[in-house]
This record gives sequence, structure tokens and C-alpha cells, in this order.
Amino acid sequence: DMTLMDDDLVTGFATSSSTIEETSPTGSFTNEGTVEVTLPSSPAAAVSLTVSHESTATMGAINDWYFLDLAADGIIMFPAGATGADLTQAFRIIVNEDPTKEPNETITLTLTDPAGSLTAGGNSFTLDSPTHIVTIPAND
Repeated sequence: DMTLMDDDLVTGFATSSSTIEETSPTGSFTNEGTVEVTLPSSPAAAVSLTVSHESTATMGAINDWYFLDLAADGIIMFPAGATGADLTQAFRIIVNEDPTKEPNETITLTLTDPAGSLTAGGNSFTLDSPTHIVTIPAND
């Protein structure tokens, strides 16, 4: 069991939600959005988190959406001693235009399985923002 203290450090998604339109502002039939996961300070050893997902849209490069810049196993790694920009790991979600009339669709991303050094300077990390919801608005 991990005891949480008042000075616990928070980690998780940088924002709780985002919207990615099917059609890009340039008229392309694909569009992308970036999702960021952050640590508050330098970990003593490497930290990994797993991104899992549930969706009302069909996942796949020729379907509604897919991940770019995220390992197939969904694991995000923060190196030991990470500082500055290395405290943020980002991945992209690509959304494809399709001719199907459909309502707004959602992709719910969840951070799970924290592993590694979840301490920095004697404080422990807590997974405070473990969920991010991406909305793909209906445009049909």
C-alpha cells in the first residue's frame, strides 16, 4: 500500500479533454490532435504508464482514428532524471473523414499501471489526472 501525503506530486494527462475534427482546416480528409502526459518533477528512476482506450469510433488507420507516436503496447516512458521538456510525453491521434452519418464519437484514454520510481525528492507521485476524453464531432 502507498501512503499519500499532502505534498504528493501529481502526474497524468495535461488536460482532461480535447476535440479533433474529422476534416482539417486545410481541407485534408485527415486531422490530428496531440495528447500530453506530464510528470511534475524529475523521477529518481524511469517511470512508465500505460495508455488504454475505449471508443465509440472504430480504431484503425483506414477507419475513424488511430494513434501515432505511441508504442503498440500503449506504454509511455519517462527517463530517470528527466527534466524540462522530458517531463512531458506526447502522442498524436489521427482522425479520418468518412462518409458515414454518425453522431459525435468519443475516445476515452486512461492511464494505468504506473511502474518505476514514483518518488522525487522524498515525495511520491500520484496519478491524479488518469482520464482524457477526445471528442470527434459529427460533421455529416
